Amino acid sequence: MRRLLLFIALLVLTAKASASHAFVACSGTCTNSNTSASSLIVPSTGTLTFTATHFLWLGIRAGHGVTINTPTSSPSETWTCGATVDPGVGLSTVTGCWANNITGGSYTVTVTTSGTTNLHIAIDEYSGTPTTCSPIQGSQSTNSVTATNTITSTGITTTGTTSILTATGVGNNATSWSATTGTQQASLVSGRIGTADRLNVGAGTTTQQETIGGANTDLSIIAIAIIQTCPTATPNMPPVVLTFTPNWRWLLYWVTR
Repeated sequence: MRRLLLFIALLVLTAKASASHAFVACSGTCTNSNTSASSLIVPSTGTLTFTATHFLWLGIRAGHGVTINTPTSSPSETWTCGATVDPGVGLSTVTGCWANNITGGSYTVTVTTSGTTNLHIAIDEYSGTPTTCSPIQGSQSTNSVTATNTITSTGITTTGTTSILTATGVGNNATSWSATTGTQQASLVSGRIGTADRLNVGAGTTTQQETIGGANTDLSIIAIAIIQTCPTATPNMPPVVLTFTPNWRWLLYWVTR
């Protein structure tokens, strides 16, 4: 009984309260762009203020065949990037990078590439992500299309309550941009990259669709799912050892019958 009570207590202690994700408005200019550059800094001048423990989502749009290096920041954070989505033509490759459980304070974020390119970047800040595990659920969902003005990500399957973050690269300048119904925040940077989110959605398989205004062009999209809480680890229950002391008199009786 004592071991059972201990097991229940461990389950209670490992449970964590859910914290809803929320978009945090930028403290300055969280974008930068240059039609011919191999390096960009956000912001272009001064610094941005980000809050400790928050999550940063960085969308990077570049040209075909260019390698995106892992971003750096001051103060230093651990940045992770998914694979670049490249339609193979035009100028709409897109890369999504993130940093979680950040130190907080006054920041600059730098993106460098393997060569001069048409480079555009945007960074978003979110609260409510866990700090003791990776907030990314599963792998990134991607897609790329050419000669169109609408793109839909492949399906993202999630468990529990998550949020969907996207970055979309645009080949030619878009005059407008709209996102899937339910999107809380969507922004278009210099007509060439957009970021968006759908926060605190339920479990299941979902897609994200973006539609641009203007002439048909090549488009690329990345979508990721972030979790609210770390998965609850099931503690190992101590083995229960049963002991048996035979009654030899009864055993002898049944054997000799």
